[in-house]
Amino acid sequence: MATIAKLDQAIAALDQGKPALADRLLSDIATTAFASHDHATLRSIWPSLANARVERRARASDGRIDLHTHTTASDGEMTVEQLLCNHFVRGQILIDDHNIIDSLSAARRLVHERDLELDVFLGIEVICTHQRRAFEFHAIAPTLSKGFKSLCAEHRQQWDRACEMFVEELAQRDDLFSDPLWKQIAEDYSIGGPLDPVLERYQQVRDRITADSIAYQDYLKSNQTFDMGHLWHSWGLAREGDPPMLGHRFFASMRSYSLNVYREALGDWFDYESLAQRFRQVGCFISHNHPNYWDEDFVGEIPHALQAEWIQCWARHGVIDALEVWSPPFASKRVPHYWEKICHDLGLVPMAGTDCHSGREQDFGGQVENHPEIPPQIYAKLAAPAVAIAQRTTEPWAALAAWRDVLEIDYAHTQALAECQKILETFAAK
Repeated sequence: MATIAKLDQAIAALDQGKPALADRLLSDIATTAFASHDHATLRSIWPSLANARVERRARASDGRIDLHTHTTASDGEMTVEQLLCNHFVRGQILIDDHNIIDSLSAARRLVHERDLELDVFLGIEVICTHQRRAFEFHAIAPTLSKGFKSLCAEHRQQWDRACEMFVEELAQRDDLFSDPLWKQIAEDYSIGGPLDPVLERYQQVRDRITADSIAYQDYLKSNQTFDMGHLWHSWGLAREGDPPMLGHRFFASMRSYSLNVYREALGDWFDYESLAQRFRQVGCFISHNHPNYWDEDFVGEIPHALQAEWIQCWARHGVIDALEVWSPPFASKRVPHYWEKICHDLGLVPMAGTDCHSGREQDFGGQVENHPEIPPQIYAKLAAPAVAIAQRTTEPWAALAAWRDVLEIDYAHTQALAECQKILETFAAK
């Protein structure tokens, strides 16, 4: 009787234009029926379940598409609940906090429990280095697998350790910035101007953290969580007349130093190519973030031709799947076209996102339009290994389970929904 009542509620929800609610109710029935090998119940609800999921996807894809967002788990200003339930409400988004995935389980739970018309991609923005420069890439996971969670936890632990080592060295060494590596970093960053203003701010920080143990811990935590923007202003490091992006160069130079000078202690946990391959091994889709932007008001940290050379190498060797093309605060009119052409030439997926921290990024950084063509490409790449397994599985019940695994990655996967229906019909014919 409970199943019949839930089915009636689901049908009513579909009629009322509430596909997320219908999906939740029908999925609950399907989970119980699958566990008990109740193919008759599965067969009876499957058309309605497929319809609910197709409609749910249509409504989500008609909302805001933002493939770069953060929460208070790292340096965002909104909790995961505020981000999903208040800021977006409907759409397709990627949550990718810096070096941490604490918001992802909560995001899935909120979408399920509150029947949100949101597709949430499961991601992490990973810090890494290549030829002394600091970079970040998105690693988007098909599911919250044990392998993905374990890898993220280990990388986070190593990043926290790198920060601890740097802050300790900053506090203890008067001659830190005479280190040859710092001289090389200054040369690397010279495209954006001399590094002297950055080093002046580091001396200001050093004076403060050596005199105050609470400030020491605050500075350490700000590095570990990437929440340097708040500290940059609250500690008076920002000054009128500063060159563009000085605060970003301040943090980026710390990353460039830490991820290279401590490499012997940290291993290859921050080498761009090695780290990307680790995430690919647990099924992740890799997107290179923040390619160098240039316009009249901003000079980046790396010559665009040099970074383009590296991106081309990574793409041709299968290190990356995508490249972030459209994103403020450097959403100039001409730069995205440059990277979009590179994506076209290399077969990379061009990504778009606001790098949402406060929700106000587009007010000062330029509009990022919706790109509904992107999410289907991500889903296709994430689901491809599971689809290949399902296609090779011949025993009916095992095949049904395999196609349901595909639906765990992409709940509205057209082929998976159709194949499940075909298999269930074969049980009726026996």
